[in-house]
Amino acid sequence: MKQRKLLLILFLISIIGLQVSCKKKDTDKNNPLLISNLAVLTTTLPNDQFMSLTFINNTVGYAVSNHGLIIKTTDEGKTWQTIANLGNDMLLTKIQFTDSQNGYVIAGDSNGGYLYKTTDAGNTWTKKEFNPVQAGVPNDLFFLNPAIGFVTGPGLFIKTTDGGNTWNNVLANSQYNFNNINFQSSTKGFVTCNKGVYLTTTDAGITWQLTTLNPDLTLTDIYFANNNVFFNAYSGLLNISDPSQLITLPSGATKLLFIDEKKCVAAGQHYEGGFWPYGDFFITNDLWKTNEKKTFQPSQAYSFKCIARVSTNKIMAIGYGTSAFVVIISW
Repeated sequence: MKQRKLLLILFLISIIGLQVSCKKKDTDKNNPLLISNLAVLTTTLPNDQFMSLTFINNTVGYAVSNHGLIIKTTDEGKTWQTIANLGNDMLLTKIQFTDSQNGYVIAGDSNGGYLYKTTDAGNTWTKKEFNPVQAGVPNDLFFLNPAIGFVTGPGLFIKTTDGGNTWNNVLANSQYNFNNINFQSSTKGFVTCNKGVYLTTTDAGITWQLTTLNPDLTLTDIYFANNNVFFNAYSGLLNISDPSQLITLPSGATKLLFIDEKKCVAAGQHYEGGFWPYGDFFITNDLWKTNEKKTFQPSQAYSFKCIARVSTNKIMAIGYGTSAFVVIISW
C-alpha cells in the first residue's frame, strides 16, 4: 500500500512539473520583445567588419569579414577563434551551413568571385571557381544540401549539383541583377531581382517562374515568418500575399530577422550632421506599426552588417566601431 501511494505521489509530481514546463514554454513564446533586454556582449571577436553570421546550434556559430576572415565560436559567442584567413583583399559576404560539417562562403576580389567550402566543420576550406568566371563579389548563395546549391549576382544565377565542382547557368544572358535567394522548404524557393521581378520554384530549383511587380522596385532580402513571405524593397517591406501594400520600415533598418509574423528585429545605421554614422538596433511586436530603437555611438558601432538567431529566444548582431561590437537580445 505504501509503495502504491509513493508511486501515485511521484506520478502527480511529474504531471505538475510537465504542466509548469509547458506553461513556461508558452509564456516564453508569447513574451514581447523589449529594447531594454538588449545587452552588449563582452567577447574576443577579432577586430574586423563582419558581413555574415550564422549559428548551427545553440552554441556553435560562424562569421565572415570583409577582409578574408572566417571565425568560429563554440560557446554562444563569448569567445571566437579565427579558423581561416583568406587574405586581406578577399571580401567575404555570406556564410551558410547545411549541417554541422558542410559549410559554404561566397567571396570575391579584383579577379572574380568564388565559393569556399568546408566538409570538416570549418577546419579546412577549399576554393571553388565559378564557370564562367565572374567579376566582383556574388550577391548571395543557398545550398539545399551538400551537393545542390545556387549562387546569385549581377546577371549571375548559377547552380551546382556536385558541391561546387561544376556550375551551370539557371538563366543565361539575363538583364536582371539577381539579389537574394532563400528557400522556405526543401522544394519552395525564391530569388529577388531589380525591376520589381522575383522568381519562384516549387521543385527544388529545377524550374523557375518569373513574376513582375512594380518595375520601380528593387527587391532584395527575403524573409519567412510562419507562412508569410516578405521581400525588402528598399522603400519598405513587401508581403507577396498583398504586394500592393508596402510596410514602412524605420529609417536605417536594413538587416531584419523575423521571429513570427508580427515580431521582428532589425539592425542598421543612420547619419547625424550629414557625416557621422551611428549604429541602430530596432524591435517591433506589431509588424513595424510601432517600434523601439537603441542607438550606439560611432565608437561603439557605426553600423551593423549581420544578424542571426542563436537559439529559440536569443538573437545576436555584430557591428563595427573602433572594433567589432556584439549585442544580444533575449525574450
